[in-house]
Amino acid sequence: MKKLSFILALVLVLSCVLVACGDETEASSTPETESSVAADASSEAATEESSEAATEESSEAATEESSEAATEESSEAATEESETGTIVTGGNVAAGRPYTISGNGKPGGSYTANLTDGVAGDDVSAYNDTWFAFYSHPTMDPSNLNAPEGKGYVIIDLGEKKDLTKVRIHCGNQAPSGVNSPLWFDVKISDSADVDSFEYVAEVPVKDSAEAGNATLAYWAEVDINTSGRYVMISVQANGTWTWINEIEIYDAQ
Repeated sequence: MKKLSFILALVLVLSCVLVACGDETEASSTPETESSVAADASSEAATEESSEAATEESSEAATEESSEAATEESSEAATEESETGTIVTGGNVAAGRPYTISGNGKPGGSYTANLTDGVAGDDVSAYNDTWFAFYSHPTMDPSNLNAPEGKGYVIIDLGEKKDLTKVRIHCGNQAPSGVNSPLWFDVKISDSADVDSFEYVAEVPVKDSAEAGNATLAYWAEVDINTSGRYVMISVQANGTWTWINEIEIYDAQ
C-alpha cells in the first residue's frame, strides 16, 4: 500500500514537471512568432512604399518628357521654314481670310502671291509669284491696272468684328529694277465692305526713297492700333510703276 502511494505521488510530480516545461516552451516560442510576423509586415510595407515611389517617379518623368516634347513640337511648328519664306503663325487673324483688290481686282503681271497665306518670302530677286504687285502706269488704260494713278488697296474680311492691335505688311524693294518702296500705307477700318464706309486709323511707316536708296531688301512695315472692325483696308500710294508686298498680318487683342 505504501509503495502504491509512493508511485502515485511520483507520477503526479512528473506530470506537474512536464506541464510546466510545456508552458515555458510555448511561452518562449510565441514572441519569436510575433516578431517574425512583425518583420514580414514591415518588409511588405517597405516593398509597397518603394514600388509606389518608383511608379510615381516614373509617371512624373513620363509627364515631363511629354511636356518637353509638346513644347519642342510647338516651337518647331512656329519657326517652320519654307523655300519661299518664313511661315508666320500666332494671333494673326488675317491668316487664310479672303480679300479684294482695287482697280481691275488682279495682281500686276506675274506677281500673284497670296497675301494672307502666312508665307512672307524674302527673295527680292524673284520676279515671280513670290510677290504681289500693285501696278500703275501713266499711259495705260486704268481699267487694266490695280493701282490707277498709283493708288491701290486691299480689303481683308476678318469674318466678324474684332478688337485689333497691330497691322504688319511685308514689303519688297528692288530699286535698280524700278520696284520702289511705296510713299505710304494707310490702315482703315469698317464694319461694312462698302469702300466709302472705311474710316482712317493710322499710317504705316515705310522706308522712304532716301532711306531705301538703291537698296534691294525685304522688310516688315508695321503699326500699332487700337480699334475694332470686321473689314480692314490697307491702301497704298505707289512710288513708281511697281509696288511689291507678299503678306499682310492683322493681330487682335486676344
